[in-house]
Amino acid sequence: MTSTSWLGAPYLPLGGVNHGHEGSGVVDSGSLCPPAPCCVVLGVEAKAAARVSLRRRDTIEDREPRDSETSTSSHTGARCTNPSSSSPWTPSARGISHSHPYEYTPAVAEAKRRLSKALSQIPSDAPVTFTIKYLPYQLYPKASQEGEDKYEWYRKSRHGDSKEKMKMYTTLMSAYGVAEGIDYKFGGTVANTLQAHRVIQHYQQTKGAETADRIVNSLYKQYFEEERHPSSPETLLRAATEAGVPESDAKAFIADESEEMIDVKMLIQEQAGNGIDAVPYIVVAGRKRDMTLEGCREVEAYEKALKQVIKEST
Repeated sequence: MTSTSWLGAPYLPLGGVNHGHEGSGVVDSGSLCPPAPCCVVLGVEAKAAARVSLRRRDTIEDREPRDSETSTSSHTGARCTNPSSSSPWTPSARGISHSHPYEYTPAVAEAKRRLSKALSQIPSDAPVTFTIKYLPYQLYPKASQEGEDKYEWYRKSRHGDSKEKMKMYTTLMSAYGVAEGIDYKFGGTVANTLQAHRVIQHYQQTKGAETADRIVNSLYKQYFEEERHPSSPETLLRAATEAGVPESDAKAFIADESEEMIDVKMLIQEQAGNGIDAVPYIVVAGRKRDMTLEGCREVEAYEKALKQVIKEST
């Protein structure tokens, strides 16, 4: 059985040195963070099965990455880290049926795009097939549901209330987004994403992996490109209906904010218990070993890990 997990958010240092994909990087703190569910890619075949888990979190914190490597690759990309954690990374998740990893952060959004590109490179007749499953994780669970202005929060808390530094940040982040087909906008609201996690988990369980993935895609687009609230009823309803959920079904579930909430909170606690404190974080749990990719990596890194899993699973 193989699995991959993912969590993450890119941070551009105020000096504009690195976006944090390959090479050294710093993580940003969460104004650009929508709901952060985790994601797992499950694959089933006669001879092998593969699961890719992607995890996301709700906010990011400035922190230098370690130089050490996991058993598979170094986490040199941009990441979101939990402000309450004393260590930059403590990856220990194995065989998680969970992802994305997923808060709304630029690094997570870009990692998701790159992982999707890597998955598209896997031949259709490969002995292992992959699907994606999301698991919830929050880096900043104390954020309010009402939220606050994203641009102002980011400028004051991450860039020393400097208009010049904020301008530098938005200009460079916009350029990075273009490379991945993401039209980043910096207005809107930063808020708690718990309700978004609840919706993702519910429809993943009742409608399947493809529906959950379409919901996440809509949530990302609304938050990053259209400056929508990350977890308002209106945002969630649109995401669900765009994913093919009947409007009456979606409205009823979204309106009952306590339905299945205990299960979601338990899943969040489970991910925290695994020692994960930053995103993106991708684990491919193979038949012989697990492979971990931390931070936003290049497409080739994800493709290499997936192909290695196939090789070792057959």
